[in-house]
This record gives sequence, structure tokens and C-alpha cells, in this order.
Amino acid sequence: MILELGAELISSDAVALYELVKNGIDAGSDEVEIEMQVVLRRSAFNEALEDIEAGEEVGEVRRGVIRQLETGAPAIARRAFQRALEGAGDDPDDFETVLREAFHEHNWLEVRDTGHGMTAADLEEKFLTIGTRSRRSQKVDDDGRFIQPSRTILGDKGVGRLSAMRLGDHMIVTTSTSGERYENLLDIDWDRFSHESRLLIGEIELAPHRGERKTDPRICGTTITIRNLRGDWDAATFREMVEGQFRRTVDPFPTSRREPGWRDPDEIFDFRFNGRRQDIPALPQWLLDQAHAVVTAEYYIRRDGSPRLRGDIEYRLRGRQKQFELIEAELISLTDPIADRQIRTGPRTLRELGPFKIRFYWYNRRILKEVPELNKKRGDVLDEVNAWAGGLMVFRDFFRIPPYGGQDDDWLELDKKALSARGYKVNRSQIIGSVNLTARNHHLVEQTNREGFADNPFKQVLVGMLRHVLISEFRQFIENVDKEKKLIDDTTTDDLDERIAATKEGIARKLLELRKAAPQATPTINQLEQMTTELARHIDHAKAMAREYEDDRSKFVHLAGIGLMVEFILHEIGRSSARALDAIGDIDEDLLGRTDIAALGTLQDQLSTLAKRVDTLDPLSTSRRQTKSTFDIMEVVNQVVDGRSQQFARHGIAVEITGPRRPMKIKAVRGMLIQIIENLVENSVYWLKVEGRRQRGFQPRIQIEVDAGARELRFSDNGPGIAQSSAEEVFEPFKTSKPPGQGRGLGLYISRELARYHDWALSLDTDELNEDDRLSTFVLELGDSK
Repeated sequence: MILELGAELISSDAVALYELVKNGIDAGSDEVEIEMQVVLRRSAFNEALEDIEAGEEVGEVRRGVIRQLETGAPAIARRAFQRALEGAGDDPDDFETVLREAFHEHNWLEVRDTGHGMTAADLEEKFLTIGTRSRRSQKVDDDGRFIQPSRTILGDKGVGRLSAMRLGDHMIVTTSTSGERYENLLDIDWDRFSHESRLLIGEIELAPHRGERKTDPRICGTTITIRNLRGDWDAATFREMVEGQFRRTVDPFPTSRREPGWRDPDEIFDFRFNGRRQDIPALPQWLLDQAHAVVTAEYYIRRDGSPRLRGDIEYRLRGRQKQFELIEAELISLTDPIADRQIRTGPRTLRELGPFKIRFYWYNRRILKEVPELNKKRGDVLDEVNAWAGGLMVFRDFFRIPPYGGQDDDWLELDKKALSARGYKVNRSQIIGSVNLTARNHHLVEQTNREGFADNPFKQVLVGMLRHVLISEFRQFIENVDKEKKLIDDTTTDDLDERIAATKEGIARKLLELRKAAPQATPTINQLEQMTTELARHIDHAKAMAREYEDDRSKFVHLAGIGLMVEFILHEIGRSSARALDAIGDIDEDLLGRTDIAALGTLQDQLSTLAKRVDTLDPLSTSRRQTKSTFDIMEVVNQVVDGRSQQFARHGIAVEITGPRRPMKIKAVRGMLIQIIENLVENSVYWLKVEGRRQRGFQPRIQIEVDAGARELRFSDNGPGIAQSSAEEVFEPFKTSKPPGQGRGLGLYISRELARYHDWALSLDTDELNEDDRLSTFVLELGDSK
């Protein structure tokens, strides 16, 4: 079991080494030295053992091993290894013994720190105890409340030391605290725990013992030496680990360097392989300067205890900026996919998550350019992007939590989304970014295998917010800006007509001049005239197709609206039908009288509600969808409200309708007006339910006012409202703060399009604000539609 925990629990040698390094940081060491010596690679060692077992001549095996000794290894170690082999006899068993001893002696890894060290009791009670709370207790008390640690504490579960098993089969821990006169030693041979060992666990003695006398009692720290290395290490694989994994170990962003507590990774880690230092590559500022967009965001808790997510988007490529801010109700909605259920965990989770920051740089890889002033070719820029990209890395107190943001990790499912959407603009290969946590985010607990966070509501909330920033805020913004840019570049039809006419006249003049100047070219000129005429015919055809598209656009919007309405109504039909079936099941055929009457009365009410909903759907049918008729707008308002009476009652929503005493007649497509009101109601009901989860004792309310004098319909509720900066943005297609499956961001877009079909205007009243200074009233201006 111990071997499984150690050798199999950690996913890679880099992660295993990082776990040992974290111990030194937690011990308060200013620097951690990681030195590896490899005289013979593991693959060459295994090959020699196989040759001996296969009966190969010992002299030949010896010569083969000597040829494969690492030329870059320290000369003293290399010569000692060679002398040991040359001094061994020709007996296969003797030679194998010498080979194993030399491999054990001269191939090693050491992790050294100058932290506070451990006493013999610490080795016994903490280091040898799996799952100790010694580190976590420095951050969280016994009641789960956060304690601000006096220094960076990376450890949490007390299992990281087991990662040494993955790196090698033999570990020696040499440690002492300040004031002790002798070192404390712990020697563990993991082979004694293997399946090949016949020893019982009780027969294996593991106890610290006294080491050598210290030259200075004030010296403290710990050295972990690992021998019988399992990995096939050489200079290239060591460099690849440092440059590929440890370049991301400490937050590399230049902006973080100005934060209190940040330290340069080259000051923290000293990597050496066969005596040569291996530097950690830094994230260059010039690369960040080439980014086509930069996004920063911050999640924080206000003094009143409510959370906010605020951010800035700078689309450098287009010279455009955008700010966004989400309040608690919106955060509950987008981070909790079960927001329709009466579970009051969302607000608590949000408030206890703890603050964090987001920063990422986005690159349009197709248009990356060279940087001549730095002598960087386009290929160099692309190589740097490839080396650092991977999505959002996660750092806690500036130290990384793997594997997030790595080359093979898609924890936010950006690439999965990219594969399902043509032209998708946000994927991991385009993003270099980070999420910065602190010890305060202690509810985000790392898995024991160090493969990210354990699944819990806090991780769910974090992922929901990050995906919203990346997809709903950033991606949608750059797509909208790009569309605007395209529309600006593409002239209007009227401008195009004028330009085409002018161009045709210019071509005709030039051809006439050419005909006079070069009569011999008349056949060619005639062909050019024919081609010009043909081109004009194609342009006229394209304009006709554009007009047809505009005619069909309203039909498309209407049909899309019907689809949404059908979805809403089917939801209610399903709920009403289920209740009706429950009522039928309650009828006891052997009993007559009040019981039957009551059950049948319930059934009648449910079926009555169902009939009203179907009646609402009828005006949306294909045969009637484009037919204008004259009707009283109050009839439609009351029809929609009556059709949802069961839903309003179920959620305790009070609906107040005010309007003129006399009928207010309008001429319009009745079904389209129903769609507009239904979409407003549907949005309102959703957000009132979310607000009800946020506030205990909340009394949801909807107000619908029809003003005959102003010829407008005003729709408002006492929900969370909409940010003033989003007054127009909410009408854009696919703009939503709802989680997947709860909304598509089309309702308000379709409603505005249906209003425009009648020359009406649908907007938010920017003069009327709720108590949080947010917009909560929609205004449908009906104009002269008598």
C-alpha cells in the first residue's frame, strides 16, 4: 500500500520532485538546491542486467557499459565507476553485484534546503506519518476557519514526501534544527517494501538515528538523498524537465514581480545536473507585448459580504476596450447548474471561496509578426508562444498547482469547445495566462495525486467563473468587434451602387479611349465590354439575393422565437401534465364523494392551465405568424400572465398589471407580441428565482404597466437587475449570464427583432435604477400601431 501511494500516486517525475522542493519552501528555506548526478543512464544499466541474465560474456558487457558512461559526468565519479567495473571479475554474479553497487553509489539526486530542519521526534511523528495535518493546521483551525499564515505554506495533506519513492529506491534524510549538536538520519530502502520482499511490515525497522556531529550547532536544514534512480535521466531530459515544467513552477508574469512575496525562481531554485547549473527560462516581456488582447479580472468580497467579479478587456488588435462586472445573483446563476432547485449553497460557496485574480494574454497565431528590434523572427515568436501557451495556469501564493495550464491539460474544456465550433477564436494554444490564488482559498483542496483540485462546489464555482470570463465576456466581445470591423469595411448597398455606377462609367470611358487609340485591339475590347456587362449582371443578382436574405431574416427570427417559446411551454406542459397524472393516481375508485370531487377538481385546474398554455401557442402557428390583426394589448398581457399563473404561484411571484380603463387597440402580429412578453417573463422568473436563493425572505414581484398616452409597455421586477454598462449588450445574440442548459442568450435579441418588425423599439430604461444602481425596467415603445 505504501509503495502504491508513493510510486503510483504521483503522475510524473517533475511533480514528484516538486513535492520534495515544496517541503524545503515550507520549512522556510530561502533557496532549495536540486542536484542530480548521472554517470550511467538507467536504460544502459537495465540493458547490461538483461545481457548478463541472457548469458552474454562479462567482458563484452563491461566494455559496453564503459562505452555508455556519460561523458558529461564529473570526471572523478566517471573514473571511479569505470575502475569498479574493471576491478570486478568475470563471474556474472560478481560483476552484477559490482555494477549495482556502482550504479547506487554514483547515480543520485539530492534536494537540499536551509530551513528550520527536523528533530528526531519530527522525523518520527511527522515525516514518517502519512497524512499528518502539521502544514494544514498552520492555515486552517480545527473548525475549518482560515488562519493567515506568517509565511508561504504549500503543503496540505502530508503525503508529498512519498513522492520520493517514484524517483528512486533508496532515500536518506539528513536533517537538524538550530541548536542541535548532531544530525538526525533516516535511511529507507524501499526494496524492503516490494512484493519481492518476504518481510512482514512489523519486521521492518524504520527509526531515526543520530548522525555526524555538526561543525556549528546553529546550522539547520534538510538534505534528501535519493539513490537507485528510476528515471532514464541525462542532461537533455533534465533540461527538458526544468525548461518544460519548472519554468511554470513560480508565477512567471512580470506583473507579479511587483507583488509582495514574489521571488525570482532562479533565486529560489538552484538546479544542477552533473555539476552544471540549469537556469529556468523567464517569460519575456516582449512576448506579452505582442499579444493581440489582454484580459484582467478580479474576484473579491465587498464589505457587505457580497461577491463581485470585475474585469477589463483590452483588444489591442482593434483598439477597443470593455469593462464588465457581475454581482452575486449573476455569479450564482452562471456558476451553479442546479440554480432551478431550492438549494441554498450557492451564496455560501461564493462568499467563502476567497478572492483571486485572473490575467491572460491572447494571440491570433495567424497574424503573429517578427520583432525586428529584438532580432526575433516570426518563427521565434511562435516558438515562445508554443512554449508558454496552454490556457490558464493556477498559482497559489505564486507557486503553481499542476497540471492546470500545462501542454496536455484542458481543464476548462476550451479545446473541446473549439473542436465543436467552426472558427472558434479562444483555445488553449492562443492563451498564456494565470489564476492567482492565496492561502485564503483553502476550500480549493488539491487532490492527493496532485492532479489539480478535488471536485467540490468551490471548484465548480471557480470553473464557472473562469469559463464565463473566457467565453461569454472575452470571446463574445472580440467576435462582436471583429463583426463590426467587417461591417465598416464592407460598404452599404447604397454606397456600393454609387461605386459600381462610377466604376462602370470609368471603364466605358477607358475602353472608348482604347478603341480610338488602338483600333487593332477591337476584338479584345469587345471581350472586355462583355465581361464588364456580365460582372454587372452578377452584382445585380447578388443584390437581389441580399434583399431576399433581409426578407427571410425576419422569418428566421420569428421561427427561432417559436422554438424558444415551444421550449418554455413544453416545460410547463410537462409540469402540468405530471401534476394532473398525480391527481388521477390519487383517486380511489372504491370511494365516492368529497375525495373524488377534490381530486377531479385538481385535475380540472391542471388541465385548464394546460389549455391556456396551448392557447398561447396557437397564435404562433405557421399559418398565423405573419398575419396582423387589431386587438387590445391588455388582452394579450392578461393572457400571458394567466397562462403562467401556476408558475407564479409555485414560486410565490406577485404580478401587478396596470393599464388604461378603455381598450388600447393596436394592429400587429399577435403571436409576435406574445413572444416579446413571454421572453421578458421567462427572464424575469429565472432571475427572481436566483435572487430568492440569495436573499432569505425575498418576495419576488413583477410589474407590467401599459401607458396608453405614451403608447408603451413597461415591464419591471425586483430582481438583481442589469448593469448600466450592459444596457445594449443584453440584446446581442448569445449574450447570457445563465449556465449551460439554462439559457442561450437569444430571448432578448429575438424580442428586439420582433419589435423592429413592427417599427417598435425595445430597450432598457436607463433613467430608472434599482437600489443597487442597476437597470430593471424594459420599455416597449409601440409607436403609432393603430
